Amino acid sequence: MCRVVTVGGAGVGGQTPAQHAAADVSQQAPYPLEAPRRQVIRSAILYVAAELVGGIIMVALLPITTRYLTPSEFGVVAICRSIRDFCALFFTFGLTGAAVRYSYNVSALERLHFRRTVFTLMLTGPAVIMLGIHIVIKNTGITMEGETPYDPMIAISILTGYGFALLVFLPKEILKADGRKYAYSIITLAFIAANTLFTIALVAYFRLASFGIVVSDLLSCVAAGVVSSVFAHSTMRVRMDFSEIKASALYSAPLFVHIMCLWSMNFSDRLILQEFVGMDEIGLYSFAYQIAFSTMVVATGAYAALLPELGKHGSPGRANYEYMNMLAESYISFILFFSFLMTITARILVSVLGSDEYGMSERYIYWIISAYAFLGIYFPSITIISVIHGKTTIFGIATPIAAAINISANLIFIPRIGAEAAAISTSICYALLSSLYMLYAWSIDNKAIRIFRCTSMISIYISCVLTFVMLRYMYPSYIISSLSSFSLYIFLSYITGVFNPGRLAKLLISHFRQGQPGQPIGT
Repeated sequence: MCRVVTVGGAGVGGQTPAQHAAADVSQQAPYPLEAPRRQVIRSAILYVAAELVGGIIMVALLPITTRYLTPSEFGVVAICRSIRDFCALFFTFGLTGAAVRYSYNVSALERLHFRRTVFTLMLTGPAVIMLGIHIVIKNTGITMEGETPYDPMIAISILTGYGFALLVFLPKEILKADGRKYAYSIITLAFIAANTLFTIALVAYFRLASFGIVVSDLLSCVAAGVVSSVFAHSTMRVRMDFSEIKASALYSAPLFVHIMCLWSMNFSDRLILQEFVGMDEIGLYSFAYQIAFSTMVVATGAYAALLPELGKHGSPGRANYEYMNMLAESYISFILFFSFLMTITARILVSVLGSDEYGMSERYIYWIISAYAFLGIYFPSITIISVIHGKTTIFGIATPIAAAINISANLIFIPRIGAEAAAISTSICYALLSSLYMLYAWSIDNKAIRIFRCTSMISIYISCVLTFVMLRYMYPSYIISSLSSFSLYIFLSYITGVFNPGRLAKLLISHFRQGQPGQPIGT
């Protein structure tokens, strides 16, 4: 279609330039036109596939690691990885969240400058902190089961955490914010592939046991860092701008408190378990965590696909609440559905992936799966709060309270009940935390999350999990209880309209048959 342009008079098509601009704005396509749901679905499939493949490979390694590691040695690995995760989160200082937040509504040059400042802060700050940690740990004589005055596995775990923060976490968050799904997926798969090869070599061939797994994590981090530098090399430059430092600090400070408290909820139970029940029980508990982590892997993949779209919602003139509702509800429904599938197959997974001495971990896994499900539920809420609206103060208040409750419950009930108390308290605290963030997100943007519908989904999930657990102990057959509870889940979801398989199939067919890039998608 061509336009007739007149010079010096009416402008374009007989209209003045101002009238033409107003007409363009009024006829501008809604947000789903620019980012069709079909594109979001494809992105979600790619992200989830990359994360899920990695999760499957990591879970597939469990029969190897449990063959060469006793539950006590597996518990040592769990503590080393907790130290690694702590350092990885601590050394980000919450700045990865700031790098994502300032990816929207700024020019490409400003975005690049801000990211370079974030990279510089993460490069220099942890180097000083690591020196201090090294001195403190060496002087206090912290060990793994009292083996050496300064266990080298602790030092390796700290170094690996630094590498994760700088070489993996920051590049992946930036690529996620930019919607570069292929680069994000390649980094994810590079780490998994390297970790698989190094684990098999060091554990199965060289028989290094727990030390081999800790070293393989470090080598895999280096391999993933080499790959990530290819995609994010422009960000990895030194730059100092005090105005950018101030902006990032104000935004990231509550997030730093938030992630530290989340970590303490995951790690405190292992420290308390070590004090009261021993390293063997930590190994069983951590084995259940490793299987249940597949739920979190799927949640991370879906969240990575939705984050760019949810972030663009905050741009002027691009708000589309119906589209936001569809994304948030689809995401939550998907996470709950996958978590329930994990729940009813948990017993089989435990028996297949672990040796006989790991069979007792079944009593923990149901609670841990639910904990990860609730951890995935609040992702849309925290995106609305922090990415879209830029509010992070709530994270510095709510998460410390939840962590305090969790640690107190662990101290009170673990000595009396054992490791199952840790799994139950973690699940309950994550449920409370996700509910709080969802309500707060609804209070500041009550059209972005339809609270009644989300509550219905969560209620159905909880009721069906409880039904499954009761049937599991009432019926002699595991298959009968699984089929009964799964049928109940589908039935309740269908009659409430939360999960409608027929409608979902028609929607997908409509997207792939009728939808064309750049054209509206019919429902």
